[in-house]
Amino acid sequence: MAFAPSHQGAVLFGGSTIATAATSQTFQFLDAFASMTPFGSGCVGPNALVPSLTAVPGTLPRLGMAMQFRVGNLPSAFTVPILALGLSNTSAAGPPPYSLPFDLGGFGWSGCQQLVSLDTTMATASFGGHVDFALGIPLVGSLLGFVCHGQAIVIYQANAVAVSNGITAVVGS
Repeated sequence: MAFAPSHQGAVLFGGSTIATAATSQTFQFLDAFASMTPFGSGCVGPNALVPSLTAVPGTLPRLGMAMQFRVGNLPSAFTVPILALGLSNTSAAGPPPYSLPFDLGGFGWSGCQQLVSLDTTMATASFGGHVDFALGIPLVGSLLGFVCHGQAIVIYQANAVAVSNGITAVVGS
């Protein structure tokens, strides 16, 4: 048995049956849970680009590893990307509770929508291109299948703001 990175799972060749007869069959044990799926859309920032939120290429949220998010389409100037993580993409706790998506036009963010509940946030500084956020996932079996949602908020110079699409992460093994 060996781990096959190209398949993101284990591959077993050979073995024996209950009657101890040798077998030359190949079995694959692939992860059916881990995923990062984008949804919704963001709004245009002052650099004429919409910030994007994706998984860091080649990564998926797995037990005992890091869930890695990438905020892209950032200008080559100073920005503050904030990663918002929530347990819901349909409602936010408030007060008072409100439905998602929520139009942020009332805050002066025309064309922007809040797509996820704001249960926790992480922020960093960026000077261009993209920035990555990593969140460790403990090796705890009860987290298998855990679902959370993310969205990036980008603060630009001159107090301009834009938000990204949303992403749904499902923890796998």
